[in-house]
Amino acid sequence: MRLVLAILAGAWIGVGCSEKEPAPVSKKSGLKLAPRPEKKSAPNSPEALARAFQKTPPTNNAEAMMMLSLLGHGTNAWIEFSRATLQERRRVITGELSRLEQKPRAERNDSEQARFFSLKMQLENLEKTHAASFNALHGKLPVDRKRFKEVEYHALQQGLQNARMIQDTMKLVRIDSSRITTNFLGAKLHGGELELSYEQDGQPLRGTIVFNCANLRNIGWVIVDPPRVNPNEDFGPRPPQKKVESEPFPAPDKER
Repeated sequence: MRLVLAILAGAWIGVGCSEKEPAPVSKKSGLKLAPRPEKKSAPNSPEALARAFQKTPPTNNAEAMMMLSLLGHGTNAWIEFSRATLQERRRVITGELSRLEQKPRAERNDSEQARFFSLKMQLENLEKTHAASFNALHGKLPVDRKRFKEVEYHALQQGLQNARMIQDTMKLVRIDSSRITTNFLGAKLHGGELELSYEQDGQPLRGTIVFNCANLRNIGWVIVDPPRVNPNEDFGPRPPQKKVESEPFPAPDKER
């Protein structure tokens, strides 16, 4: 999974804060203020998030797509996400440190002592990195939002073009949430990868769109890395598939 370290480093989703409200227009100007758009909550399921996402490519709406991600949900979203990942990494490190500390220093061999100091440094760097990322939130927000709209959204469009998927006419036919887990990123988050399958002119497409998402408390389901196209090797409509008999044994239950 390519997004894990990028997430924690703030390369894409380590930001988010509410933007300043525009200055009110003077009544003397004769201009009428447009009604303030109603603030919408995040989707309440991976499937609802996928359906909301699918409304954005046909209208070429990079802004709306971005608003479905952590970039669109403010500082609280980043805090909620980073707190979960930080706490889990801290728990793992401190747990191993605790086990090493149960043995007196004089009884530890060189390898154990080296590991002890390495874990101490990892823990210190973890806290520093988290604090630095948090302090940079407000400054990074405009930069990362601009990057999404000017770089990552266009990369998605290019991927669709390369896979011969026409974003104006392709129809969402399947949402695969089988890789959603309750321990996403090892952080006890409900989340994982969604894969969206399409058909075009009545024919199934090989190419799919994939992205990772997570359910954040008091927020809902949000996209946590840039959506991308999986061309699945061959391009264009998939030929009709032969009927395959079911396996003699049931498939194991998916991870929860």
